[in-house]
Amino acid sequence: MMHSTLALSSRLLTATIRMPVFALIALVQPVFWLLLFGNLFAPIMIQAQESISYQQVLVPGLTIMAAYFSSAYAGMYILQDSESGMLARQMVAPVARGSIVLAYVLHATVLVLIQSAIVVVAASLFGVGPKDLAQGFVRTLLSAALVGFAFSSLSIGLAVLAGRPEPVLGIMNFIALPMLFISEILTGTSPVNTIMARLAQFNPVNWAVVHARAGYLDNDPSTKNAQLGYLVAFAAFALLLALQAFRRHNSKM
Repeated sequence: MMHSTLALSSRLLTATIRMPVFALIALVQPVFWLLLFGNLFAPIMIQAQESISYQQVLVPGLTIMAAYFSSAYAGMYILQDSESGMLARQMVAPVARGSIVLAYVLHATVLVLIQSAIVVVAASLFGVGPKDLAQGFVRTLLSAALVGFAFSSLSIGLAVLAGRPEPVLGIMNFIALPMLFISEILTGTSPVNTIMARLAQFNPVNWAVVHARAGYLDNDPSTKNAQLGYLVAFAAFALLLALQAFRRHNSKM
């Protein structure tokens, strides 16, 4: 199953490389956000530690936000393959059905990892790196990868069930802003509003931000490791939903 998953995901990555415009936009977008939001909010954000710049707070948050937006539309790839007939050819190939779903999820996750690595390295070159480069780099990439894995699974499952792009775009756009604002992405602190703070505790995007930011700022980031467990559980649950959606789709064919 692993061999077929890698082979199918390689095909998707090759197709992405041949059309680099989308990858280029995904890479430039977080840097643009860093310059825009960093200059916009830095003067009004009060940091608890004067040695920490707002940009250091912002980089891991924007990396996770970019990971979400990149993976939320992963379902578009499987819809394109469905329309072109490529998905039907994969269905009759001697490969496990689960490997087809895993290939699309892995493809989206790899793109998120590349994007996140470039953002963190670029920010470090501009002097906005983590206190511990290795720790901050690993924690941020791990958080971004889990977000990419989870939301690409949900997007693919939704695309398989819907069979067309409009529901995927509508639902993912609908939940994007609530997940953004019910989190610490832009502020670096928990929401002041009590209800918002409680909702943030159940927000997977916020789990990823808290875990990634701990590698940037905290002297003892192990206190934030609970969020990593939540993310792993959420990613596994999202994959199970995608696999179940694919089985249901196949049963109707």
